[in-house]
Amino acid sequence: DVASLDCFARGADGQMWNIGFDGSRWGAWTAVGGRPAAGNTPSCVARSLGRVDCVIVDSANLLVHGSNLAGTWRPIIAEPV
Repeated sequence: DVASLDCFARGADGQMWNIGFDGSRWGAWTAVGGRPAAGNTPSCVARSLGRVDCVIVDSANLLVHGSNLAGTWRPIIAEPV
């Protein structure tokens, strides 16, 4: 939906969190997983309708990839940088 919006933030627990807006209301905050390294900003992109992919370098110096397909976050994939 072109009226949707996803926002990401680092939570007090250090994890990356997501909240979505569907054009009429905000959803609930959802823990995405991964713990971005200090000073590291997540990079996220909507690759297609209903899909969001995010990558971060986490505090263990791993490149972490998470994807959301139709509202469900898929397992995190982590690889050494």
